[in-house]
Amino acid sequence: MPLRPFMSPADAPTNSLVAPGLSVGPSWDAGNADVWIGAQHRSALQRLNRLGIPWQDFDG
Repeated sequence: MPLRPFMSPADAPTNSLVAPGLSVGPSWDAGNADVWIGAQHRSALQRLNRLGIPWQDFDG
């Protein structure tokens, strides 16, 4: 899956995890952390919807 260029923040540790058809990475902004999860197929995200997390945006 093609990924857009990513510039890691200099002041925060960053780990991006990639599995077949799935990628997970953090985003840091003014002391807040977000986690971005991308999938090649929406069906890979369905299990995450059951976690009860207050998603800001969820397309699974």
